[in-house]
Amino acid sequence: MEVSALRRICFWIALCLPLFGWGQGGALRFDRLGVREGLSNNTVFDFAESESGYVWIGTNDGLNGFDGKTCKKYKINPGGDWSGGRVINLEVTEGEIVWAVVSGRGLWRGNPSGKFVRQVWLDSLDLGFGAMRADTLGNLWLVGRNGLCRFPAGGHSPEIINTEVAGDKLALDNAGGIWGSRDSRVWRLDLATDSVRYFSSLKNLGGRIRGLALSGDSVLWVGLNGVGVAKVDVRKDRLLRLFSRSNGDFHNDEVQSLTVDARGRLWVGNSTNGGLYYLSGDEMIPVRHRPGYDYSVSNDGVYVIRPMRNGDIWAGTYGGGTNHLNLSKNRFGHFRFSGGEADPVRNNTARSAFEDSQGHLWLGTKKGVTRITADGQVLESFAVPELRQPVVLSVGEDSDGCFWFGTFRGGLHRWNPVTRSIKNFYKGEGDSGFPGTNVYSIFNDSENRLWIGSIGEKLARYDKESGKFVTYPVHNIGTVTEDSSGDVWFGGYGQIFRLRKNSDKIELVLDGSKGLGGTWIHSMTENMNGGIAFTMEGHGFYVYKDGKLRNINKKQGLPSDLVYGVEVDRSGNYWVATSAGLTCLDSALAVRRTFREGDGLPTNEFTYNASLATRSGRMLFGSQNGFAYFSPDSVLAGLRLPAVTSVRVLDGGTEYALPLGDTLRLTAGAGRLSWSVSDFLSESGRQSFCVFSKNGKADTLQTVTDGYLDFSGLEPGLYSVGIYTGRGGEFAQASFSLIVPGAGGVSVWLWVSGGVLSVVVFLFFWNKKKNRKVDPVPAEHEEEKQEPKVLDWEDSVLKKRLDKILGDRLSDLEFNVEALARELGMSRPVLYRKVKAGAGCSVKAYWQDFRLGKAAEFLKNGDAGVSQVAEAVGFGDAKHFSVVFKAKFGVSPGKYRDSFAGHKVDGQKA
Repeated sequence: MEVSALRRICFWIALCLPLFGWGQGGALRFDRLGVREGLSNNTVFDFAESESGYVWIGTNDGLNGFDGKTCKKYKINPGGDWSGGRVINLEVTEGEIVWAVVSGRGLWRGNPSGKFVRQVWLDSLDLGFGAMRADTLGNLWLVGRNGLCRFPAGGHSPEIINTEVAGDKLALDNAGGIWGSRDSRVWRLDLATDSVRYFSSLKNLGGRIRGLALSGDSVLWVGLNGVGVAKVDVRKDRLLRLFSRSNGDFHNDEVQSLTVDARGRLWVGNSTNGGLYYLSGDEMIPVRHRPGYDYSVSNDGVYVIRPMRNGDIWAGTYGGGTNHLNLSKNRFGHFRFSGGEADPVRNNTARSAFEDSQGHLWLGTKKGVTRITADGQVLESFAVPELRQPVVLSVGEDSDGCFWFGTFRGGLHRWNPVTRSIKNFYKGEGDSGFPGTNVYSIFNDSENRLWIGSIGEKLARYDKESGKFVTYPVHNIGTVTEDSSGDVWFGGYGQIFRLRKNSDKIELVLDGSKGLGGTWIHSMTENMNGGIAFTMEGHGFYVYKDGKLRNINKKQGLPSDLVYGVEVDRSGNYWVATSAGLTCLDSALAVRRTFREGDGLPTNEFTYNASLATRSGRMLFGSQNGFAYFSPDSVLAGLRLPAVTSVRVLDGGTEYALPLGDTLRLTAGAGRLSWSVSDFLSESGRQSFCVFSKNGKADTLQTVTDGYLDFSGLEPGLYSVGIYTGRGGEFAQASFSLIVPGAGGVSVWLWVSGGVLSVVVFLFFWNKKKNRKVDPVPAEHEEEKQEPKVLDWEDSVLKKRLDKILGDRLSDLEFNVEALARELGMSRPVLYRKVKAGAGCSVKAYWQDFRLGKAAEFLKNGDAGVSQVAEAVGFGDAKHFSVVFKAKFGVSPGKYRDSFAGHKVDGQKA
């Protein structure tokens, strides 16, 4: 059936182009927090985050705190004539000090314990408060209509810095500059020179400034209520671009807030149903409320947006509470159809996926097939009447650039993009000899042989010269692939066939007699070792290599035996789509993590024949609710082994919190050891156990599954103790020493026991990995919240490890607190509490003092300039380095270096 479809195709393309959306915007998943979850009011004005990760929320009716699980209400003025109030501005400075501005009630200072004191000094300054911001040194900056002041870190009284500037918005840069605005005027105060620069590029735009945000060294973003968002080159004081409703960028121009996140992406919040936006390239991408979709932004009236330390975004709305954009739940992009009922291919039940020679993606559904670019732009769409039946089960491309579509009960279709014509091949029609009606697989191999697999019929190959099909006595082929050696593999009903390179004989490789189940094979691919991985309906998936067959199913950690697709990424990980989520396994077939709808997938239920590993390394998995499209590296980024976060020892009725790496001397020979573990990678296959090595010998080896171990009756001596947590033969370790009274020769054992323990643990791991028998443990343990009893901080193992890591990463600008916590094997809150208890300051303050101390050493030697030293100790900006160095040492880096010029100490420069 030859059909000239140009006119119909153009019509459908015009109709479908606006109906298909790349899920970057609409599919972002937000965690909502409102009155129903314990928030005091659903209108939110501001956020602030403490170093421990605690989030403070200012609402139309008081102050709230959120620890990641529960919401707590705070009474700022308990017992007074009011206790809530409109909390319109929040900041947190060093030592968990919370600063809250209550509309009409002034500035209040408090802490997580809930005690707040009004700061009457602000009234005496007659500042006419407008805005406040905290800098990286712990200083609090406040600006108003009568000037700028600073409340220094650890200080007790404020300092008037400048009375020339005025404003109601603040922003801080990394070069010692304070930015502010008043009405439509922007200024920058250089703290080093006390000079003020005013910018005139916005003077003709009008509108009141609602937000300031800096991007790099040269771009300033300015939100103008009623006008839009201005992009300004601050070096040249030049307006680069205005984003506005009239230019097609926003739903309205009622800009209320904007910010730049940790990745440099601009976010904009508009009120009056204007919605949330982010900038992608030169385009503002809308993120709108979607009725009935619980993970969409809760309300389109966005008042405030604040980025957090880990890169997450919090947005506060008018009447919709808060919206938390958790990056860990937004690693998955979505391809979904979002048109109305008039859309001819409107269906999100995925049935096939294919990447063509130009890198475009073909997505087949129950109502047709659509060709899109990698970023979601629709190129073509085909449905009835171009297709005999609309359910597209397979897509392929031949050597001539023609595209083939296999359908359910509609046979095979070939589309020629040059002539824009479609031809249908159907069993019993014409003289082509095509044998099928239900076409589940289309594959063009390296020798340009086009293979067609049909359920219930013979395997076919298209002969281009004759225009007819050659059939083979192999039936029910649902999937075809080719390995790196050029062999072609065919998956049928309970059977695997192979056509070797340079052979014309298709041979049976696997069937029920060789351990294969007797159901459909829907997906097949080659792994990194030259083996073949394939799914079998109701039996999980299999890996076959060199005559050996291995089955992975629910018993080995899959969430379900109903597996729809399997793909292998560039790192050798297996990605398995099931009826209960998407599971990632490492190259050794150990489960790493199962991702579900709560992680950002469109649904937990996937579909057959709709998985794809693209040439760019990205993955595409079709589901009952559209396609998940993602980069494996991005999805797995941040996933880590579980880590021991705290250890407690019960010794003769007394309980101790033991800093990891330290030594504990017991007072009695009986007790109990317990530990808390950070979140696991997966719900299955996880292990937690404890290994004892006594007196340099492996006298005790015990495995536990519930996070504690009784060690009653231990003989005197020194024990090296290792607590291991992990899965699949890969473990994180926490270790310490335990001295039972009466031990002798401790100094020798300290050196010997660690080595023996490592050997024992290695053999233990090897044996467990070989047998693949895992002991289940409880889902997770709550982190110990009590501050540990820290020994002498200067001599502690934690400080030594901390200094070693910080020294090794001294010049690494990308290294952050999250990465530091991971290297130490603990969570960020636990690291914060330990450093706070030991050093008496936050992790960030300790880190900065460490870097400045190293900088002082370098400057003292006098072998490098200030810029070189700044870069060597991890400061990306020399001006910012100079500001913080002077704040600590009282002189500039240059003067500090010059003060040591010419002095010698032990033959070296001082």
